[in-house]
Amino acid sequence: MSTKVQLLVVTSNGQVFASADGGDHWQRLPSDLPPVLSVTCAVS
Repeated sequence: MSTKVQLLVVTSNGQVFASADGGDHWQRLPSDLPPVLSVTCAVS
C-alpha cells in the first residue's frame, strides 16, 4: 500500500509550490508573499 504525501515548498523570495502526489508533480500557487525568512509546519 502506497500513501502519497502532500507537500508545500516556499522559496526565499515568496513563491509557493504544492504537490498532492508526494512530489511527482508540482504546481506554483498564486501568492504575493513577502520574502520568507523562516517556515513553521505542523503535522495533522
